[in-house]
Amino acid sequence: MKITFNENEKSIEIQDGLKTQFILLKISLVFVLANSVLFPVFILDKKQFEWMGFIWILLGLFIIVLIAYQLLKKNSI
Repeated sequence: MKITFNENEKSIEIQDGLKTQFILLKISLVFVLANSVLFPVFILDKKQFEWMGFIWILLGLFIIVLIAYQLLKKNSI
């Protein structure tokens, strides 16, 4: 974390890498969404798909909600 004082504007500037954290969070959410779509389709058998597929579908829906929240919130950098 880098804290500097701007003499011209008389303000404090804090550089903490928050933008990088937001980008990495969005990338990881996209990877989990892709995994929740591709894993049940290509890996699970018919018998496994009955119970494990339900979990992956719920996970995918939850990730879609999180991605929408991240994209629509007004204070992200």
